[in-house]
Amino acid sequence: MAKLHWHRILQDESAAQLLWDELGHDDLDLLEDSCSISSPCGKTPLIRFHYDDVQGNPACCGVEKLAGKYLFFGEYCADEDDAGPFDTFEEAFACILDKDAIDVEMLSYRVESVLPFDQTLMLCAMHVAEGHTMEINGQNHLLRDGKLRPTPNPQMP
Repeated sequence: MAKLHWHRILQDESAAQLLWDELGHDDLDLLEDSCSISSPCGKTPLIRFHYDDVQGNPACCGVEKLAGKYLFFGEYCADEDDAGPFDTFEEAFACILDKDAIDVEMLSYRVESVLPFDQTLMLCAMHVAEGHTMEINGQNHLLRDGKLRPTPNPQMP
């Protein structure tokens, strides 16, 4: 299982101080307990994919920014050892399994993102099968010809 490599932040005194300020404590033992790979450590993930896991239980994965670095969170990381912190968003986002690694036809993602909308659409296109829909920030989008396009949400009876 992938893990977070905190030494990448802690070896830099100013980054470490930023981390402690954001978390509200400076306890190394509490860091491991309060910041697991399973869920975001900070207050606002940049992008979060909600889905049902293989047992049908609700799960999520995504990327957050903490202390100027980017971290993956979730149960299944494409890199079996490394979930961050990374210097770039792209490195952390690469941890999210995409349609090159898994059968996305079996998944139905609901995405929440605070990233620019065009960037969110581009990122999400790698996580939905052609002809399928994905909910992004409350709006359904259909993947056609490699691009996600808005589609009406189903009407409630």
